[in-house]
Parts: sequence; structure tokens; C-alpha cells
Amino acid sequence: MTSAQRYDVLFRGDIVPGRRLDDVKARVQALFQVDEGRLAGLFSGRPVVIRRNLDGAEAERYRGVLADAGAVVELRPVSGSSEGAEAPTTVTPQAPTATGDWSLTPVGADLLRSEERARSAPRAVDVDHLSVAPPGADVLRPEERREVSARTVDTSHLGLQAPDEE
Repeated sequence: MTSAQRYDVLFRGDIVPGRRLDDVKARVQALFQVDEGRLAGLFSGRPVVIRRNLDGAEAERYRGVLADAGAVVELRPVSGSSEGAEAPTTVTPQAPTATGDWSLTPVGADLLRSEERARSAPRAVDVDHLSVAPPGADVLRPEERREVSARTVDTSHLGLQAPDEE
């Protein structure tokens, strides 16, 4: 890391392989002294900026402290802070697993970085011709209805039998 480079520390809720989620949550809660609501936001799977605009040494210190607590963070270079900006780096502690280097992303996490997402223009959709029927309303027009004849089913010959006990 260059000395002029500045970094944001991002957390998505990922934990070090082999650690228990409850233990990591307790350690992160103690580190940041946050309530349960804020803690749930940190572990939601969405990227949350923990600290902004840190120099390389301070960003590495945050990464180390959080890795010791069991949290995996990403150091993202702040755009415009250095001419030769480095790619984002993520700490991924190696632990022996049966699946090798594969890992699962938490539910709801963004799999693509913002620069990898396709940009699309908002579309105007005309919905003036649509209407909503009140709850319990019959949504079929009279010509769409089918006549159903009533059936009588004789169940007088059916009965219940006690299970055989062995």
C-alpha cells in the first residue's frame, strides 16, 4: 500500500471460516459498542462502511483487529486519493475446509461491485388501464363463468377403524 493512498473499511457480515457467528457478533458488538439493531445492520449482508478515508497503516490496523474478532473486512481505495490506486483487498484467512477455497456469501449480500452492475434507464410503464378489485370481489366477468352442477357424494359406507396394536 502506498502512503498517499486512502482507504474505506467495508464490512458485509462475513466471518472467518471456523468461527461461530454468535461469538463474532458478540466481539464486534463489544468493539463498536453498538446496540442489537445496529449490530443486525452490520451483519445484514449489505456493505457497511466501518471507517472512511484512513491511511494504509490505520486501515491495516482495523483489518487486523476485526480479523482477530472473527470478522472479514474489505479495504477499498478511496477514489482520487492516489494516482496508482490499488484494487480492493479483502482479508480471507485460510482455514482447512472440505470445500477448498470456496465460501458462501451471506444471504442478501451484493455479489457484484457497483462498477460491475449493468446500468439501466428507468422505464415509464402506462398502468392507467389497470384497476384493482376490492378484497373478496368476483374477478370473473359473467361470460367467463362456467356452470358447475352440484354433486351428491354418498359417504355412508365409509367409516373409521382403530389401528392394530402389536
